[in-house]
Order: sequence, then C-alpha cells, then structure tokens
Amino acid sequence: MIKLICLPEHEAQLREKLKPFDALDLTLVEKGVDYDSIGILFQMEDLAELTAFLNHHFLQEKRQTLTGQHEGRTYVVALADVLYIEGLQRETFAYTASLCLQLNRKLYQLQEELYPRQFIRISKSYLVNLAKVEQIAPSFNGRLTLVLSGGVQLEVSRSYAPHFRKAIGMEGKR
Repeated sequence: MIKLICLPEHEAQLREKLKPFDALDLTLVEKGVDYDSIGILFQMEDLAELTAFLNHHFLQEKRQTLTGQHEGRTYVVALADVLYIEGLQRETFAYTASLCLQLNRKLYQLQEELYPRQFIRISKSYLVNLAKVEQIAPSFNGRLTLVLSGGVQLEVSRSYAPHFRKAIGMEGKR
C-alpha cells in the first residue's frame, strides 16, 4: 500500500491518480511537506512523470512470462495463464489450466519478483494468481479456502490470511 505524505488539499486527487499503484509498498512525499524518513519526493506539477516512473519501474518492466519444463520440453507461458505456483521440497512448479511446469527458481525468488502485481503468498508453499481467484470462503482457525478458475482449491494459511485479506481489501473481516 502506498503511504502518501502530502498537503491535505492534494490528497484526494493523488489517491485517485495513484490507484493503479496501490499494491506497491512505497512512501511518496510531496515536496514542501516535512518528512524525515525515506520516500520518493515529488511535486504536484510532476504527477504525470511520477505515474510514468512508477508504471515503468514497478509494473510494466516486470516479467510477463515464466519458462519451465514439462516432459522434457521447455515451455514459455504468460503469467496471466498461471493459476498458482507451488514450492515442493526443493522444487518449484507453476500450474496452468493444462500444464504443470517445473521451474528453475525458488519460491521466495518468484515471490519477490511477482509481488505485488498479481501473485501473493498464501502459505509457506504457495503463491496464487489473484486474477484467477473466483471464490473465497472462510475455513477452520482463521484460514481461508480459495477456489480458482477450473475449480482448483487452495487454502490460505492462518499466518498468511491477514496479509491476503489486506491485499484484496477484506481486512478486518473473518
């Protein structure tokens, strides 16, 4: 979530313009407002340049495909087609509606690269594509059950449930 340090009269306009970047974990500081920590300094006149910078460096320049192996062949799949990614012992797999690809990267590396755009960690072993979540149901002990496209069900662990709820705008709901 973007932390916005700005003049009160600019806040509504800025929140509206920065909505596409809300999932980013950044602090934006308007020039002329006191702030004594780390943040991206900007001026209102440069709002278009700021949004272009955020888009270029945090959204569009990120990886758009995954490459993995299935039955001795190498496949390149669009991230949009991936339902979820699983870390199983020392291996990592990406699942689409029709393929299970073995990836040559660790789950934590993929998490760093793919969050906050469309994938979020839901347990020690899974990253899920938020665009593929069709239903969310409460489960035992504060957990959540997700139903993905194609009927695949995954459980959000209790320790990851608060972060998941916040990421999808359900914070405070059980």
